[in-house]
Amino acid sequence: MSKTPTVKVEFNRQVLITNAFPNGYNPLTDGQITFSMFGIHNPISTAVTESFKIAIYYEEGVNEVTRYIGPGITFQATPSDKLSLKVTLSEKETGDKLSKLLIEGETEGSIPIGQGSYLELYMPPAFNVTNSDRVESSCTAVSGFSD
Repeated sequence: MSKTPTVKVEFNRQVLITNAFPNGYNPLTDGQITFSMFGIHNPISTAVTESFKIAIYYEEGVNEVTRYIGPGITFQATPSDKLSLKVTLSEKETGDKLSKLLIEGETEGSIPIGQGSYLELYMPPAFNVTNSDRVESSCTAVSGFSD
């Protein structure tokens, strides 16, 4: 009678699978080894992860059979249109009226913005920004961030 495999996660990163090969394993006849794991969250940044490491032992942690160390994975940031935005002008008359521009927005809770990210605001051509140095230096507040 074969034993049922058990899975134990240690240190939130190390997965130990016991009785993974209850009937033995022969690479010539049994083919590829496949693991499927669920409940794992991807990193929150686009940095390259550390490498993946897999080791197979005859006993837990001793008598190593084989080891694999593979490359890390680079996660790519994909753009999202899940941003709600509200723009308010203090002056709505046309022409040379100066206006305070208030832009408010938020993303869905499942789309975090990593620390060190950039915010880019594109002004439509209908707006006339006559002194970009003044506009740049008079951004009065960026709020809603924890740090």
